[in-house]
Amino acid sequence: MASINRMTALAKEISDKTTIITEYLTSKGLEAASYDVDGLAEFPIPPDEEVPFKARLDLAAATKELYDVSVGPKQAVRDLAWDVSSCSMVRY
Repeated sequence: MASINRMTALAKEISDKTTIITEYLTSKGLEAASYDVDGLAEFPIPPDEEVPFKARLDLAAATKELYDVSVGPKQAVRDLAWDVSSCSMVRY
């Protein structure tokens, strides 16, 4: 039951942090970063905007954790191993 409770808590945290970020962006007339052709390549929240900046970092961590919980430990470790191995194959 603890994992179900954690998933619910993470979903709420993701919603709360998303609200903080979208309210900040809307108040400043900014868009979020996106993969759209004409989208922003970087998120437009500077570190000196402490609350929305921290909310963005917390959002990224919570979404990663929710992903890991939703796929389970075996798949999460497998994904991590593939990420590490694919990085080591990149030549610069």
